[in-house]
Amino acid sequence: MNKTVLKLFTVMLFAAAGLTSCEKCGNVLITEPTPEDSEWLVYKLNDTTAFQTETADIVRYTRTGIYAQNVPGEGFSMEDECIDQIDVQVRTVMEDVQNVQPYLGTRILSKPDDLVVEVAVGENVNDKAVEIGVWEIDENNPSYDSLAVNDKMYYDVFEVNPENTKANSISQILYNKEFGFLSVSFYSGKKLERIPVQ
Repeated sequence: MNKTVLKLFTVMLFAAAGLTSCEKCGNVLITEPTPEDSEWLVYKLNDTTAFQTETADIVRYTRTGIYAQNVPGEGFSMEDECIDQIDVQVRTVMEDVQNVQPYLGTRILSKPDDLVVEVAVGENVNDKAVEIGVWEIDENNPSYDSLAVNDKMYYDVFEVNPENTKANSISQILYNKEFGFLSVSFYSGKKLERIPVQ
């Protein structure tokens, strides 16, 4: 886990403990991601990845942010006076350096007995980030043991096939823990495929 994420976790932990502790509330259990959990975020500081579009143009993406937030644990809400369990959600965002293509995001939510891994795709509308969708993947059950994408073989590949069929909707996402987004396809025919590093 990089130093920025570690500092962010530390600050959030102190804030969470301060905000939720009072005389009538007990100790707060905070579930933070382990270094192994954080591997699902894939993209590190200054990472760049090239994708090929459906028209064979090359688009470069760079990691523009990593964000963490506290989420009330299962059975609790923000309205509760005392919250005994806080889970930490962390997400990374990759954006097209030209700000033309959709942004791509990975999220993890650490729970006491579970890890939730999600992939997200969004777009900028009037200088505001708007999610097209967020989809959970079962990190223990890849869709493919191996799969070729853009002439490169990848292993333990996860496939997401959303049901929404609007033209700007996602038809398929291919993702793996080592390289992140391998392919993003839209019902409109728009497509991004990761270009392997030579």
